[in-house]
Amino acid sequence: MENVVEYTWRLNDGEPAAVPAGADCAATITRTPTEVGDNYLYVSSRTVANPD
Repeated sequence: MENVVEYTWRLNDGEPAAVPAGADCAATITRTPTEVGDNYLYVSSRTVANPD
């Protein structure tokens, strides 16, 4: 996505956490689930309306 400045994520029912997007509008996290079975990762992005 263009103009992303931040991603918010959470794993399963955990607390949301934010990670800033880089100059390429991407971000990377590493998280190891502690629960056996199905795990769900929820991610949303926040963008800038007018980056210029």
